[in-house]
Amino acid sequence: MDSLDAESMNEITRISTHLESTARNFLRIYLGKGVPVPWLKRLVGSEIMLTDNVNVMFRANSIATKAIDQYMKVVGMEYLDRTIGDTIRTICDSKYSCEVDPTRVAKGEDMSQNWSRLIGFVGLIWTQISKSANDIPK
Repeated sequence: MDSLDAESMNEITRISTHLESTARNFLRIYLGKGVPVPWLKRLVGSEIMLTDNVNVMFRANSIATKAIDQYMKVVGMEYLDRTIGDTIRTICDSKYSCEVDPTRVAKGEDMSQNWSRLIGFVGLIWTQISKSANDIPK
């Protein structure tokens, strides 16, 4: 983020009424450039320099906090899709019920089968996540 980027970003965020979409759009630009982490580091560093009390900075509604949140969503969704996406899609596409709320179970439905199915799916998903521990985004 050179000085022009910083100046432009400061001006845009100053007049922006929706920081979340502004942060998301900036993030897309820097993801496209392949430099989201260096950009985030510079953005947070700039904000720290302008903050009176760094202890409350990440509780603020700022472009840096919104950008970090958006980045975690992007990285997290990529990881989840890679790790359990196919399993979740298969479960959603299946005709099998996992409903265990007695007030919502269809008439004639065997809740013990639903519990077994639910426990099996949760076990499968947990196994996939635990096997991917080394792939969890830093």
